[in-house]
Amino acid sequence: MKTYANIPYAGVDDGHRYMDVFVPEQNKTKGGILFIHGGGWSAGNKEKFHSLAAFFCSEGYTCASMSYRLSGHSTFPAQLEDARLGMAYMKQNARQWKIDPERIVTFGSSAGGHLALLLALVPPGSPLGHSAQLATDDTLPLAVVAYCPVTDLKKEKASYAKLMGEPYTNANHRYLTASPIDLPQPTTIPMLVINGDGDTVTPLEASETYCRTVQEAGGDARLVVLKGVGHGFGYGVTTEAQQQAVYHVRQFLHDVFPV
Repeated sequence: MKTYANIPYAGVDDGHRYMDVFVPEQNKTKGGILFIHGGGWSAGNKEKFHSLAAFFCSEGYTCASMSYRLSGHSTFPAQLEDARLGMAYMKQNARQWKIDPERIVTFGSSAGGHLALLLALVPPGSPLGHSAQLATDDTLPLAVVAYCPVTDLKKEKASYAKLMGEPYTNANHRYLTASPIDLPQPTTIPMLVINGDGDTVTPLEASETYCRTVQEAGGDARLVVLKGVGHGFGYGVTTEAQQQAVYHVRQFLHDVFPV
């Protein structure tokens, strides 16, 4: 594989918005994966997903792992603006990275899972997450993989208030625009959600409710439950939980990327 590090996907070298890209020798499916790290929107980095990106690159997918402006620097929707810019950059560079711009999956964990889902919920023409630097208005993914994602922000929680810049009681209307469960659900973008039943940060019940909401809207949301597993399990391919998750992701990718 070839690797390209610290690409400034927003077009500016601002210390916040970079991606690392892993390109396989052959990509028979023309498929790409955009990884978005977690960390409560206030921590974490693009390197957290390197091992998974390298693994799926070895499986024949072009993989990019992106950083974004954290909540200590910028409030929402800056994080979604960056996710859209990252997706747009992958689409712009599709040919040189051996991918079809319409065959890119978003893959996130926790706060990154939240952003990965939001990308599927922002259709072309939406002002949500739009910025002057956005080169293409179509930043929809082909599909979504979300590990223990945040799906509902409608509560008082320190990390949510830091992300939004104010508490829920002062800005419940803004929280609705940031909550995947409160946006119109897609009917043509399949989703795989993987959650541990021991997760106390993003409880399994929240993922169950979200997947049911998507299904009731006519969409395809598949939920995998990892027994006895807590939060933030997925940054790697070595533990039993990680290997279980990767097994299900591989099957999902085979479904969405038929050769």
